[in-house]
Amino acid sequence: MRRFKPGDKVKAFLDANFAGVLVSIIERPSSQWIAEGTSSVEFYANVQLKNGVIKTIKLSELMHDDDF
Repeated sequence: MRRFKPGDKVKAFLDANFAGVLVSIIERPSSQWIAEGTSSVEFYANVQLKNGVIKTIKLSELMHDDDF
């Protein structure tokens, strides 16, 4: 599996219209509870879309887009 890094072309799994260039990766504390307590962190990505707008999405919802 390839790792994400700034500059990668990405798109969302469930929304093909959400495609752009990964600008930065953000680490945030998790608010989800599991049986053992809380998971440590969640990763989010700032993605610059084709129209120039920067949106934030969970990193786990992205995949690489080599066709962009």
